[in-house]
Amino acid sequence: MALAKERIRCTNNKLNNINDELQRRTEQFKHRYVLDNDTETTLHEHFDNIHEQEFVATKNRHIGKLDRLIAQKKTQPDHTHINEKWIHNMSRHKLTQAERSILAKGLNYAITPKNIPHDDFILATELACEKIHNPGQKAALRNEVAGILKTAKSPPSNITKQEANAMITLAKNKDITILPADKGRTTVIMDTDTYEESMQQLLQDDTYEVIKKDPTEDKKNKLKALLKPLLMENKIDKQAYNHLIPTANIIPRIYGTPKIHKPGTPLRPIVDSIGSVTYNLSKALIEIIKPLLGHTDQHCKNSRQLATELTHIKVQKDEMLISHDVISLFTKTPTQPTIRIVHDRLSTDKTLKKRTNLTAQDITQLLHFIATSTYFQYRNTIYRQKEGFPMGDPLSAIMCNFFMEDLEQKALLTAPDTYKPTLWKRYVDDILEKVKTGHTQHLTDHLNTIDTTGNIKFTHEEETARSIAFLDINIHHTDNGDIRTKVHRKPTHTDQYLLWTSEHPTIHKLSVVRTLYERTTIITDPDDITQEEKYIQHALKKCQYPQWAITKGAEQVKNKKYKTQEQRKKQTRKQEPSGMVTLPYVRGITERIKRTMKKYNISTPIKPHITLRQILVHPKDRVNPENKCNSIYEIPCKSCNKSYIGETGRNFITRKMEHKKECEKETATRQTRAIKLQAEQEHYKSAITDHCKRENHIMDWEKARVIRTEENKHQRWIREAIEIRKRGPRTINRDEGAYMLSTTWNSVLER
Repeated sequence: MALAKERIRCTNNKLNNINDELQRRTEQFKHRYVLDNDTETTLHEHFDNIHEQEFVATKNRHIGKLDRLIAQKKTQPDHTHINEKWIHNMSRHKLTQAERSILAKGLNYAITPKNIPHDDFILATELACEKIHNPGQKAALRNEVAGILKTAKSPPSNITKQEANAMITLAKNKDITILPADKGRTTVIMDTDTYEESMQQLLQDDTYEVIKKDPTEDKKNKLKALLKPLLMENKIDKQAYNHLIPTANIIPRIYGTPKIHKPGTPLRPIVDSIGSVTYNLSKALIEIIKPLLGHTDQHCKNSRQLATELTHIKVQKDEMLISHDVISLFTKTPTQPTIRIVHDRLSTDKTLKKRTNLTAQDITQLLHFIATSTYFQYRNTIYRQKEGFPMGDPLSAIMCNFFMEDLEQKALLTAPDTYKPTLWKRYVDDILEKVKTGHTQHLTDHLNTIDTTGNIKFTHEEETARSIAFLDINIHHTDNGDIRTKVHRKPTHTDQYLLWTSEHPTIHKLSVVRTLYERTTIITDPDDITQEEKYIQHALKKCQYPQWAITKGAEQVKNKKYKTQEQRKKQTRKQEPSGMVTLPYVRGITERIKRTMKKYNISTPIKPHITLRQILVHPKDRVNPENKCNSIYEIPCKSCNKSYIGETGRNFITRKMEHKKECEKETATRQTRAIKLQAEQEHYKSAITDHCKRENHIMDWEKARVIRTEENKHQRWIREAIEIRKRGPRTINRDEGAYMLSTTWNSVLER
């Protein structure tokens, strides 16, 4: 109310000033010109009419704006009533209204940052400048981005104070564990003791066993032994060798996602292998072996391809549609037979030499190393997966696909004609078939005999009322055998998409609209298309999407073919981007920096700054900060307000102990005037030792901390330089590190 009164007072003052100015100019006009009464009256009437028109137009504009804001407020969904599937509370904790509101936004919801991430924008700009060869353009880009950051203000928060407080409360509550559901976008809240009990029960399965010793160091040494001969034989270069040997000793960590659609809510085990010994190797091998997959007639690329192929297929009166699914494919796939399958495929691959210098035998050895490195940690206990491939490893899905391709070929070759499928389409372990009616069980029994290890077992499902669901398609065959398709939604589907208010760029949200409308292309019946479009509109409006965004996304899909051709024509005329850097998204700021970089031909994909998942979901074992690698760190001085900023690719604790050992060694002697004068003329290996020796100060080793981690060494150097520059004279560093940061950023960092 006080703000409104102040605004009214300021407006009245402004009106008084305008009236005084109008009076003054009117008097000047009368002194300069002599008008008869009729002309003066006409002129006054004209001015009054203009004044009235402008007043009415302005009034209507503001009334319209107020109506739109009121309408927008009314249409904002009440998360407690939109869809109960968005939140599944299994815990004893009773959620408050604010807690329900924040959780209902979805775990992919991005929060507006309180402070502008200057460091990330500066890093991106420095990386962009490295792609530009002209020094003048580099300086111009830095100046433009620095100008934007200096004047930029943080946008208003996209969550209320109550929601922000609820988010903090939920994050600190150790009695509950927040998780994404195994399927769908439901946010699940479990009691922590229930989650722990379920995980322990899962790990007691015969699939896993406890191992007493952490094998990480042994695995790293074995990987070096495998890669060193490949380096010596020039099959890989030094850069690839360094990339494949991790600096960190991170143990893969397991967590579970609740299957809320199944009785008892079992957990699906997922192993997070990011940063582990085999992670980079797995990703490198994927690029080599993946091109060998998907060349069979039975391969199903996606639902759109399948829907297109089904339009040319008829179901005879004595046939039916069925589907098969493998029970626990990842953990049941036999590893050694699968590796042999890949080896045989690589041995006959004539294009292998175009992708790599490695031989089929080299790749097989590396695959065997990965397959025998399936260990992980849970609550400080280390387990080993005895068989199969862990879900979460980037290579696992590829290896299972190789096994399934081989199995399906054997199954089809050996199936008797009486129940041999006349249609077989497979997507990983989901299989759609067309068989003679009454022979479903025969085919299932046949499939269960193909795997000689006995691990792989199939379950089946038959059509109901001539319809069957496969992937996200509902497949129905008519009386004359024609197949009709439309969109299928599983019972776990929640209709929750990225909310419009999420701190994501508009292009990301429009892509959500396009994705939903692109699914309508699999629908064969026009009436079903109309019904689906209505459904999409209703679902998107629940997620607060404005009508213009829904309309625009739908039109983009409708005109996609024409626009794609236009884009291709323009792309041939345009210069290829000279580089690419990723920008964090901050509303109103990232767009300006993106436009600036576009002028210098820099491509800028955007990522959200922080999401609810990063804040609330922490089911994995936490990595001790001192065990983190690839870090920028700070060691404060206990005797003054200065600190040392450094970076290391190794464990932080190892680097800290090196600093401490040298410092204590050199400062152990008693400080006399002569020793102090000598110390001022000497330079020790570490700036910390210099500081302690010369100033007779003590470092606060207990408060040493990791500021942040950065895997890329060059980017870590830039971030180190930024941290040093931010602290200015409050550092004891001799210089600004390995990277010379431009002085352009001083006005941004020293604010």
